[in-house]
Amino acid sequence: MATSTIGERVYRRLLRLYPRDFADDYADEMARLYRDRVRGEGPASVWLALLADLVCTAPREQISTLVQDVRHAWRTWRRTSVLALAAILTLSLGVGANTAVFSVVHGVLLRQLPYPDADRLVEVFEDNSRAGGGPFFRVSLLNYLSWVERAQSFEALAAFNGRDFTLTEHGDPERIFGSAVTASLFKVLGIAPIVGRSLTAEDENPGAAPVAVLAESLWARAFGRDPAVIGRTITLNGVRHQIIGIVPTAFREIGRTQIGSAGAGQIFIPLSMDVAQNRGNHTLRVVGRLRRQVSLDQARDDMRRLAARMEAEFPATNRNWSVWIERPQYSMFDPRVRVSLLMLLGAVGVVLLIGCANVANLVLARAMGRQRELAVRAALGARPARLARQLLTENVSLAVVSGVCGLVVAGVSMQALRTIVPATIPRVDEIRLDGTVLLFGLFITTACGVIFGFAPAMRGARASLMPAPRRMARVRSVRRTNCGDTAS
Repeated sequence: MATSTIGERVYRRLLRLYPRDFADDYADEMARLYRDRVRGEGPASVWLALLADLVCTAPREQISTLVQDVRHAWRTWRRTSVLALAAILTLSLGVGANTAVFSVVHGVLLRQLPYPDADRLVEVFEDNSRAGGGPFFRVSLLNYLSWVERAQSFEALAAFNGRDFTLTEHGDPERIFGSAVTASLFKVLGIAPIVGRSLTAEDENPGAAPVAVLAESLWARAFGRDPAVIGRTITLNGVRHQIIGIVPTAFREIGRTQIGSAGAGQIFIPLSMDVAQNRGNHTLRVVGRLRRQVSLDQARDDMRRLAARMEAEFPATNRNWSVWIERPQYSMFDPRVRVSLLMLLGAVGVVLLIGCANVANLVLARAMGRQRELAVRAALGARPARLARQLLTENVSLAVVSGVCGLVVAGVSMQALRTIVPATIPRVDEIRLDGTVLLFGLFITTACGVIFGFAPAMRGARASLMPAPRRMARVRSVRRTNCGDTAS
């Protein structure tokens, strides 16, 4: 008996998965049928059948109720089309502006770098803070080579510096941005060539045959994606270079060098390892891939200890020099850019809230004029929760239409944003409407519907059964009285 009572309580709770009206109207009858079936068939078989029925019918009933609410919502809004259009215009502009600005923030600040295990990528600087300099100095070639030999925290370190090349292979000379890179950059970034091979340590040796790797974009533009380009030679700055590979767009300089960069590199040649350079000549950018299980703080401590040993070993060039490590997502931005973009996102968010407040006032005024309708529906048996659900569905439906229009506005404004945002800001080319941005648009759309629809829904849910009929009766009484006075 106790088991049967517990089972019935559980079953009644499961009935809450149905629409509220359906559960309230039929819960007692369904509980009685449950008791009768348990006595006749046994709990195990009954529960299998009940769960199967619940999975099939509960979602169908919820969808059926939602469809009814949406149809009624459209009929209602069609009767007040001017108000609906005003609300849609207000919200669509707010949602569009927020989605567009978020796409900039997400593409520039938040999106993960397009490399395998990007959280293990770091940029390594020489730090001259003790001598009054800064923590973001470039690295000398000899110090970089010492780090490669002695550092314990990295799977690989790579160095590069930007170069301008004059390509004289096709018609008029063309100036193209590129880089001189170490072969280890392929391992650090975790990127393999699309076609051909990557650079090797032998390519870096002085006197090695000149070779070049092309970016995918240049390969497509200048060579029509012809794979037979591998092995051909091109003239860069008057020197013939053999093309040995094609790399995807993601293969590029990363980190602080992207500040003020004219764009992604199109040509990559080996960085010559001339060990006759002065150790105090700081010219290279250095990036590394941390070993697994090595944290950023551990790597910083390891490199500071290494810098202290090198300071004692090479006092003429390394006195007061240390090492600073930062993740590229942070090193590639001036802090003011990050603050400015977040402030811009907050500003358009405030504008959207103001728009929601204005629409809420419109919807609330409209709901005030529907008190008679809501009172009649309540008198006919509609429960407060049912009225609230209907009103909230109306407002969320309006918000959904506004959100769709807002995404269209965001898509159209994306091109304008790309022209407004300075080209010197890194990752501008990654601004786009992707899944995350669309989810953000869906979220703020739903939030808008709830925000401006909550107050009218709660007011409608408190619609009394009697005020409207009583007002109608008073009006008829006053009219009869006035008519009687006129007749006399």
